[in-house]
Amino acid sequence: MEIAGIVGILIIVGIAAVAVIVLLLILLLFARSWIKVARADEALVISGRKQKVARAVIGADGTTRDEMSESPVTVIVNGKSLVNPITQRHEIISLRSRQVSLNAEAQSLDSVTLNVDGVAIVKIGSDPILVRRAAERFASQDKAIEQFTTEQLEGCAPRHRGHPLGRRAHA
Repeated sequence: MEIAGIVGILIIVGIAAVAVIVLLLILLLFARSWIKVARADEALVISGRKQKVARAVIGADGTTRDEMSESPVTVIVNGKSLVNPITQRHEIISLRSRQVSLNAEAQSLDSVTLNVDGVAIVKIGSDPILVRRAAERFASQDKAIEQFTTEQLEGCAPRHRGHPLGRRAHA
């Protein structure tokens, strides 16, 4: 009877060990899905987590001072964070340089219509404040950055002095 008792205990311990290993693997898979990593050319923007951020405030006398405030957006550049998918959302914003082609039409002071082609290189800075501003405008819309830049550069050309059509008209 002693051998049967020992064998029974070994079977129960073996089943318990396998159950613990399976449970640990399941927990590891869940933890892996919660950890989000931003590569060297990306920023991780997490909404739903409060974070203290420094914000520049301009006083009535024109001086600037830093003021701490809470922001519902956390920015992580070139790092990782634990994101709870139940209470938080995450977006990844590319910090790569983008090439934007421009085609502007303008009139000179002599009323000559000019077609100007150009190329601009646009990049979101890696400073968390700049990434937070870009995320507010362009989260999950990478193509919108290029469109916005094109519209700003083509449509907001400086006006020629004294010429009423110093800027390209939009259709």
